[in-house]
Amino acid sequence: MNGKGIGVFDIEVSNLDGDFGRLLVVCVKEFRHGKMTTFRADGFKTWSTDVSDDGDFAEAVRDELENYGVLVGHFSPFFDIRFIQTRLLTNGRRLMVPLMKKNHWDTWLMCKRNLKLSSNSLSKLGWVANSSVSKTPVEGRQWIQALRNDALGTKALDYIEKHCRADVLITEEVL
Repeated sequence: MNGKGIGVFDIEVSNLDGDFGRLLVVCVKEFRHGKMTTFRADGFKTWSTDVSDDGDFAEAVRDELENYGVLVGHFSPFFDIRFIQTRLLTNGRRLMVPLMKKNHWDTWLMCKRNLKLSSNSLSKLGWVANSSVSKTPVEGRQWIQALRNDALGTKALDYIEKHCRADVLITEEVL
């Protein structure tokens, strides 16, 4: 561990299955401190040569997340961490330190166990908790266009980054 305490994070991907999809954007922020670190698919050299190769991306995310003693996300042990692990495995990279050795706070699980809402979504939790950050809508077209290696793809990744950043800020606020 690098001395960082609590890391709040979210991932955005091209497909909900880790063996078919790839990482598009990942945002990580030290809880209540510092700036947000953002990883984008187009920030890695393999993006322009092989869109299916997100090994360096997954490795960079793993290394960043392993810096924190505690991880926080929304539904993250059930999706985000498993997706990252699958991408690491698919690309022949070292897996993340097992979560059993790391504290992990899941706002979805906290919501499910402690509140009685019509939905346990981050959007609903943010609304009920009066978050100052608005959740952006998921527009499937943007996630498909993000796989393009051109100006339209860059514009889509910009939108997805904004979405991911908002999710991290909402998650941080509801704690």
